[in-house]
Amino acid sequence: MRKVKSLMAAGLLTVAAAGIYNDAKAEIQTFIGELKPELEIRPRFDWTSKNATSGAIEDATALTTRIRLGAHIDKIFNIPLLKAYLELNDVSDLIDKKRTYGETNQYAFIADPSITRLTEAKVSYTWGKTTLLFGRTRVNLDDQRFISDANWRQTPQTFGVLALHTKEIPNLDLLMAMIYERKWWARNDLVGTMNNKKFVDFTRTSSLDWSPDKAPLVALHIKGGLFY
Repeated sequence: MRKVKSLMAAGLLTVAAAGIYNDAKAEIQTFIGELKPELEIRPRFDWTSKNATSGAIEDATALTTRIRLGAHIDKIFNIPLLKAYLELNDVSDLIDKKRTYGETNQYAFIADPSITRLTEAKVSYTWGKTTLLFGRTRVNLDDQRFISDANWRQTPQTFGVLALHTKEIPNLDLLMAMIYERKWWARNDLVGTMNNKKFVDFTRTSSLDWSPDKAPLVALHIKGGLFY
């Protein structure tokens, strides 16, 4: 009798385990099915005259390679229109005869340091013609004339935002965003000092790190025939 009960229990456990495995397998397959990877490899050659940089005694020559790896997730938790995107950007030197941020050497300046950065990490939800977005993202407005990701550099410029974008009103394209950080091709740990107070030096750093004692930057962008 005990043997029969043991066999029955083992059978039930096997069935339960198989069910859990199948559910997990289905979830993984669904996740992979919604995952769309991106890969870009972009080499770049730069040359800068020594006359363009104060104190330089040699021309600068740089050969860099950018590897951009991204992943789109079209459905999170099986919720339609709830999306995510992650992007990692790596810039490495093949020829490094240049001066970049925080360096002092004999070469002229080229603004493409060797750096690895999570350039984008965002979640968005869309209903109708309105999208709510949170995270680090590229921002390009007015054909990149007003604000852009400066993608001609190897490390693009991105912003940390909480944004609402809507086209619900005819002939109106409205973007409202709270910007809490800015990341570009400079280093993050360099700040200036004036009168014993530290300040963000935008010629040297990309830090716009937000904290509760600082007011975030709020941006409003309106585009549409109603305002032309």
